[in-house]
Amino acid sequence: MAVDVASETHGVPAPAGDSVSVRERMLQLKSLPVMGQLGSADLSFLARHASELRVPAGVTVLRRGEVGQRVFLMTRGAVELRVGDEVRDRLEAPASVGVVPMWADRAPPYDAVTTEPSLLLDVPNEVMFGFFENHPVMLANITAGIATGLLHMQGGLPLDDSANGPPMGDRPAGPLNFVERLLLLRDTDFFADANIDALGELARHQIEQRFEPGEDLWRQGDPATHSLRIVYGNVRTERDGRVARIGSGHRLGGLDSIAAQPRSYTATAETEVIGIVEKASVMSGVIEEQPELARWLLGRMASAMLDAQGFRIAGDAQWTPLRPQLGAGRRRAT
Repeated sequence: MAVDVASETHGVPAPAGDSVSVRERMLQLKSLPVMGQLGSADLSFLARHASELRVPAGVTVLRRGEVGQRVFLMTRGAVELRVGDEVRDRLEAPASVGVVPMWADRAPPYDAVTTEPSLLLDVPNEVMFGFFENHPVMLANITAGIATGLLHMQGGLPLDDSANGPPMGDRPAGPLNFVERLLLLRDTDFFADANIDALGELARHQIEQRFEPGEDLWRQGDPATHSLRIVYGNVRTERDGRVARIGSGHRLGGLDSIAAQPRSYTATAETEVIGIVEKASVMSGVIEEQPELARWLLGRMASAMLDAQGFRIAGDAQWTPLRPQLGAGRRRAT
């Protein structure tokens, strides 16, 4: 019978004071790509709040439908994500188990079960939250990693708005001022509940851009330097012969720019288009200066990822949503 760590109360660690065991856990943490960039003080903090678990094959570390209270940093071994008897994905060390549900504050849509003897560092969620919020560059890297996973899940195109005809929206009478740009941000589902100070910082750096019918917003493969909130007009997006039409109110290119990935599709104005440009460099700066926005963004993206994870099948080479969390190396931590 499989052992169920997910339901064991003694699995949540207390800070450990044994200097030898702390040093051993520090070495294990350094094997994780981003953690390896940390200094000894940061590694020591995490190591003192982590509990080492050496588990055999067949151990359930996360249970489907149950909100967990900790994250497992796997430095040796492998874990399968299962729904019933069906394997949906396989994670091999070094990898994290439970980080996406932690950010989403939701139960995973799968059971996570070890498939071979594994070495895990068990860290309480509250410790991970506090640690990452004190390391904004790492927080930005994790945000980029989850955005990359969502891009793969979407298949490279935004959601099609063609079913009922993409909305045109109301054409602004003149250039949008700061207050109007701020209200547009608050009106989007993505930012509706975000901190007003963080949104104000974003709105201050936004610029208005206009496109004529037939003009490209960008081409597939271009650098993703910004996102575009469509205020007025319709946009046609295309990738590998597949088409999605987008209307007013949508934010195009947001995941591309957060993930720092090349454009995954070509976007062309079907009509006159008026949009608000949000530079990726500004978003990154605000995320680093205001960790609460990063945590909020991560929560929204992680929740969207969980919605999709239950339907992905192992062996899909385009789906790697969990590994980038601790492997994203977009920027070096300082």
